[in-house]
Amino acid sequence: VSDLLVWAVGARHFAVELKSDRGRLSAAQAAWMDRMARLGFRVHVCRSLEGLQAILVAEGLPVIGTLPAGCQRLAIGVPVAREQ
Repeated sequence: VSDLLVWAVGARHFAVELKSDRGRLSAAQAAWMDRMARLGFRVHVCRSLEGLQAILVAEGLPVIGTLPAGCQRLAIGVPVAREQ
């Protein structure tokens, strides 16, 4: 299973495998990613924070550290109060 599984509103679901500059996918990781792609999920391999931000932007999600006004977030499974 990939390092990040992202389930976003509007059926924008995708997976991100995080790797170092020299990191390689294992055979099991490559097989899992291939299977997910055949099922219609987008899969990405990311090698840097900048790469992750580019993936999020390409998928139509907020840049790391930002959240649109009015959104409610969960912190460790506990709802965070919205500003009134």
